[in-house]
This record gives sequence, C-alpha cells and structure tokens, in this order.
Amino acid sequence: MFLNMKIGRFLYKFFIIIRVISIFSPGYIHSDEFFQNQEIIASDYFHLYAHRAWEFDTENPCRSIAIPYITSGIAYLPLKIMQNLGFDLVNSSTLFLLPRIFMLFLSMIFDWSVMKLSKRLQISSLIPLLLFSSSWTILFLTRPFSNTIESIILTLSIIIATKKSETQTKQTQKPQETRFKTANWKYLFLGILFALGIFSRFTFVIFFVPIGFYLLYQAWLFAQKKHNKFSQFFLISIFIAFEVLIGFLITSFILIIIDTIYFNSRSTKILDFEGKSISIHLIQNFVLNLFKNIKLTPFNSFMYNINPSNLAEHGLHPRYLHFLVNFPVLFGPSAFLFLIAFFWLIFKSKSSIKNFDPHKKAIVFLLGIIVIFSILLLSLAPHQEPRFLLPIGFPLFMICGIFLERKKFENENENENENENQNENENQNQNQNQNQNQNQNQNQNQKKSKRKKKSKRKKKSKSKLRFPLLNQNLFHHLDFI
Repeated sequence: MFLNMKIGRFLYKFFIIIRVISIFSPGYIHSDEFFQNQEIIASDYFHLYAHRAWEFDTENPCRSIAIPYITSGIAYLPLKIMQNLGFDLVNSSTLFLLPRIFMLFLSMIFDWSVMKLSKRLQISSLIPLLLFSSSWTILFLTRPFSNTIESIILTLSIIIATKKSETQTKQTQKPQETRFKTANWKYLFLGILFALGIFSRFTFVIFFVPIGFYLLYQAWLFAQKKHNKFSQFFLISIFIAFEVLIGFLITSFILIIIDTIYFNSRSTKILDFEGKSISIHLIQNFVLNLFKNIKLTPFNSFMYNINPSNLAEHGLHPRYLHFLVNFPVLFGPSAFLFLIAFFWLIFKSKSSIKNFDPHKKAIVFLLGIIVIFSILLLSLAPHQEPRFLLPIGFPLFMICGIFLERKKFENENENENENENQNENENQNQNQNQNQNQNQNQNQNQKKSKRKKKSKRKKKSKSKLRFPLLNQNLFHHLDFI
C-alpha cells in the first residue's frame, strides 16, 4: 500500500521541520565535528584558544585547511565582519550554531539532487525524498564533518556526470560538435569536484571510480553512432580524461598552495613583512621558504592510514564490520531494502529496468555499483567507522526509491489489468445475457407466429366445411322453385 500524495508531502514537510529542530540539539554525534572544523576556524578568526587535532600538525598535516574554511569559515564570516565593525557577537551560542545553520542549508543540496535525478529517471521524487529525509543520517549532514563534505561532493558529482551532454541545436551544427561544446564545462567541473573530494578525504577516490567508468560507458554509447566506433571511443575518452585532468590539476594546485602557505606560516615567519621593504630578494626568499616544505595533505593522510601502528591508536576492526554492522546501523531498514532492490531491478523481469533507455539504465547501474564497490573497498581498511559510509547514502536512497516506484507502477498496472479484465468479463456477461434474451424473444415470437398460423388454418378449414352445405341447400331451394 503506497502513500497518498498529500500525506507524503505532509510527511516530507514534517521531516524538514525535524531537521531544522535538530541543529539546536546541544549534543553531538562525534567530537570530530568540533576538532576537525569549528575549533580550528574559531581559533584563526577570533584568536581563541582551541585544541588543534593531530590532523592539523604543521609538519605533516593530514587535513586540508581549505575544507574547514569553506564550511565553518563561511559560517563565521558574518561574526568576523560584525566584530570588525565594533559589534562583538562572538559567544558560545553563535560559535556553536552558525556552522550547523550553514550545513543545514548545504543539506538541501541532497533534496535538490533527489528531485533532479528523479526527473531524469522520470519517476516521482516523493518516495526517495521521504526515505532520505526520514533517515537519521540526516543528522550527520547538518554537522561539519569531513564525511558530510565528501557526501555533498559525491552527490554533486553524480548529478553532473549523469547530465546528458547532447542537446538540441540548430540544424546547421553537427552532432559531434554539439557533444564536445556542451561537454566542456561538465568534465571540467567534475575535475574540480574530484580534487575537492580528495582534499576533503583521500577515500573519495573509491567513491569516484564508478563515475569514471560511467563516463567511459557514455563515450562508448556516443561512439556507437559513428562508423569507426573504436577510434571515436578512443578520441572521446581521451578528451574526457583531458578535461577532467585540467579541472583536477588546477584545483589541486590552488589547494596545495593554500595548505602550504597556511601550515608553513604557522611554523615559520615566511609571511612576516613588517619593517621590511618589498624587494625582489625578499620575494625570492619568501617563495623559496614557502616551497621548502610543500604540504600534500591527501598524500600525508594516505601514508598515515596505511601504517597499522597508527591505526591501532584509533581502533582495529574486523574486515566484515562495515557490511554486517556499520551498513545496517547507519542506514537502518534501507540497507536491507537496497540489497533486495538493486538485484530486483536488474534481474526481475516485471519490475526491471528493461524498458528504460540506455542512459537511464546506466544511471541505475552507476548508483548501485557506487554503493557495492565502496563498501567492498572500504572494508579492506582495518579501521572502520559507520560515518565512513555516509557518502553512499544518496545513491542508496535513490535505488530504494526507484525500486518502490517501480513496484508501485507494477501494482497500478496489475490493478488496471484486473479492472480491464473485470470490465471485459462484465461486458461479455452482458452480451451473453443480451444474446440469451434475444434468443428467448425470438423463440417466443416464433411460437406466437406458429400459434397464429395454426389458428388461421383452423378458421379456414371451418369455413370450407360450412359454405358447401349452404350452397347445396340454396340450389336445392332454387330447383324446387
């Protein structure tokens, strides 16, 4: 039994209200939402004492400073401006709430993405929205975790990647030219998101790999339309890789410069120009000191996490923990529903995606493979926490929503078929009854006509018997006369 549209919309609005109320909760999910984000920015902006986590060590930092500045940095910016204007609004309440309010607005990206992807798949967005907004994982998305930023970037990457590159153009333009012109921004932006994802958490590579294969599949579909499809596939693949690489390298270079300047400035006085006249020699010394120790935060994080002795300090877990414990703990019933839904969509004939076009089929496969592939590879790590699986929430809820929508569509079709069959049976029964009535009427009419004929014959026979006697008597009398 599926929800009425009015009830569903009411529930979705109710869950939005719950999401807003949740940011005022004084509790926290994990202390990292403060240590890895808010405290660092509060210390830099307002010169408050804060405990700097080991990830922000100036010698070998494992976290890019750009990500906290994009989240808590933007959230605290109004406070900083007001402080400079002479209005000191810095207190425990504002420092606590502003990052959560900012993340609350960012969490709406997931709602928008659900509606956008549902429109592309031509399904109702209500069921995926209800699954997403009613899950307790929404609490993570209103907190400035690095996992939350990773989830937002992955969701945007899916939306960008699944956008069709071919658009309607004038008849004078060639389809191939249209493809390349409309694709430039898409692949560049994917490269930018790829870099931001890696600098938020190096594990983002795992989530992004299926998107890379999806792009190659799209290139293959486009190449199928050409005569020399293999050479076209090779050229398009090179083009896609080149565009993604440009966006990735430019963004990574900027982030490396930001991290290098920030962490080196905290350990040395490379930015101290007070009392010194600007000269070429001073600038040269500045550049040399700056790049003596380039900070590659994703590489430092990767090297730290492949060392078992380092991970032992945080806890070592069995390889099955993600799949058997963290996966159902984080997503609840939706985790079990996904396992049924994905394989049902692929293998079940009635509810499958066989009537989808290749683009829609590829989207469904992409969503499912991101979830399965990510769990498998993340399970290889000896340290496993539930929030590490947070980025797969969007594709997981979408698969569950597609499955329920297909089941709803299937049930509606079955009901329509049943109603049609009932109507046909009723019509057939009515026709049979009408035919029977007509036959009965015909039989009755035939019987009546037979009766009439018999009565006429009887009358005629009587008249023949009477009139001859009368005639004989008449002639007898005449003869007598």
